[in-house]
Amino acid sequence: MTNIELFLQEFTEKAREMTALLEKYKLEEEVTMAIGASHTIWDVDEPKVQIAFTSNAPSLEDFDELLCYIQEATETYESPKEGTIDWWIDKFGDGTLN
Repeated sequence: MTNIELFLQEFTEKAREMTALLEKYKLEEEVTMAIGASHTIWDVDEPKVQIAFTSNAPSLEDFDELLCYIQEATETYESPKEGTIDWWIDKFGDGTLN
């Protein structure tokens, strides 16, 4: 087995443990969670994606909110180059033009 396969196998085991933890405390109807990992092999002839995940959501709205938050939180914020006017505004501005 490759390191990726070993990792995904162990990740799946840990994900099962997280689901068991949720069940242990009987929080399936209160807690939204998403745990996942993926690996893509960009072969032109036959791309391959390996995915392992588990999730729980009392409602699809809760799940959508969690996924949107995760996406926003992981987007990289590119700050302006130090010393530029935009850098000074970001660093010391108060959101107004004055």
